[in-house]
Amino acid sequence: MFNNSSTKWRQHFLEDAKLIFSNNHIDGVIITDSTKKILYTNQVFSTNTGYSADEALGKSPAFLQGPLTDRGATDRLKEAINNKTSLTIELINYRKNHSTFWNEFSITPYSDPSGALAFWIGIQRNITQQKRLQEELLDAVHTVSIQPQLEPVALPEILEHKPKRILIVEDEMMTQAVIKLMLNKLEIAYDVAENGSIAVNLISKKPYMMVLMDIQMPVMNGLQATQTIRKAFPDKVLPIIGMSAGVLAHDQMACINAGMNSFIGKPIQFEALKSEIIKLMPNDRA
Repeated sequence: MFNNSSTKWRQHFLEDAKLIFSNNHIDGVIITDSTKKILYTNQVFSTNTGYSADEALGKSPAFLQGPLTDRGATDRLKEAINNKTSLTIELINYRKNHSTFWNEFSITPYSDPSGALAFWIGIQRNITQQKRLQEELLDAVHTVSIQPQLEPVALPEILEHKPKRILIVEDEMMTQAVIKLMLNKLEIAYDVAENGSIAVNLISKKPYMMVLMDIQMPVMNGLQATQTIRKAFPDKVLPIIGMSAGVLAHDQMACINAGMNSFIGKPIQFEALKSEIIKLMPNDRA
C-alpha cells in the first residue's frame, strides 16, 4: 500500500498531467498505472483509434495490437517496460473499426518520491501518411532502377564547361536515394546536405551548378536557407529548385519569394527533374 504522501503525490501528478495533455491537439496520450492499466486518454487518442476514453479505461494499451503488429516491436516494448526505461517504436495499431494505422509510440516511466514506479505516459503519433510516402518513394526508386529510358542521358552541350555537380539539400533519406539515382542517370555528380545550415556552408566552399532544396527541414528550412544564400552570395549565379510534397499555389509562391528559381513536387519524377535542370542551366560559358 502507498503512504499518504505517496498517494497525494500520485493524485496531484495525475491531475496535472490530465490538465496538460487535454490541450495537446497533435498527439494521442495514454497514462497508465504501474500495472499498465489505462487511467486516462486524451481526445486525439480517440480520434486516432475510434475508442472513447471510457472504452479504453482499465485496459492495457496492448488492446490496440493485432495480427499485423510487428512482434519484434512489441518485444522491445515489453523489454523497456520490464526494465522501466523510455522507448520510442513504430508499430501498426488497430482502430475500433478494425482498420489499421501506423503509430509512433513513445513511453516514459514516472516514479513517486519514494522511487516506486507510479505511472507510464505514452505519446501516440499517427505516422500513416509518412509511411505511405516512404512506400511511394521506394516504388520510385524501383521504377528508376528498372526503366530502360533511364540509361545515362546526354544533357545539352552547354554543360561541358560547367561544374557538373548539384547540391541536394534534403533530410529524408528515401528522397535522397531517389534523387541520387536520377542524377546518376544524368551523369551529374552531387553532394548532400541534411539541412539548410549545412547547405549554406557547402556553397561557401564549393562551386555548384544548381541546388535542389527541400522546403521542410530541421535546423534551417529551405526557405530560410535560400534567403541566406541570396544575401550572402548576391553575385553568384546559382539556380535553386524548391522541392515539397505541397504543390499548392501558395507553396510555390513562397519558394519564389524566398529567392528560388523554380519548384517541383514530391515524389520527384525523373522527366520533371531533368526538364528543370535543362531549363535553369545558365547559358554563359565559364
